Amino acid sequence: MQLPRPVGREAALRKYDILSALMAFALSKDKHVQRQVLRVMALITTRYNWQRDELTMGQGVSNVVPLRAVPTPAADGSVWATAQAMLLDEDAATYGTWFHALTDAGVEANCLTLAAPTRFHATYVSTNLKERLLAALRRADPSFRDVRVVA
Repeated sequence: MQLPRPVGREAALRKYDILSALMAFALSKDKHVQRQVLRVMALITTRYNWQRDELTMGQGVSNVVPLRAVPTPAADGSVWATAQAMLLDEDAATYGTWFHALTDAGVEANCLTLAAPTRFHATYVSTNLKERLLAALRRADPSFRDVRVVA
């Protein structure tokens, strides 16, 4: 018997229907069954990233649950290390997910270039986190005017 997979254009609707059915079933049962059904629903709505060892629920970055300790920045006295320490203090989960992997690739004309491990990583940071990154960099050294993230 071949079962339809919840992928593609209709995937969100199918998953929503499954979750709705589970919720209706759980509400008709006692608290112990409700807890078990809630666990199943959590498994359906979460994603495990094997490469980063993270469990993610939802689409927002703020919902990332780190499964290991957030690495601390190198304390080498550089402007990037100082900015990294500030970013870690502000939001450890975002730092560990997005900023820690960036490395200093050089400074030219008051613009710091950071190297990301992948093109997706560079694009995401540039699109969604550049202002936060630049603010931390300017707090570390006000002479910086821009930051570039490349893959």
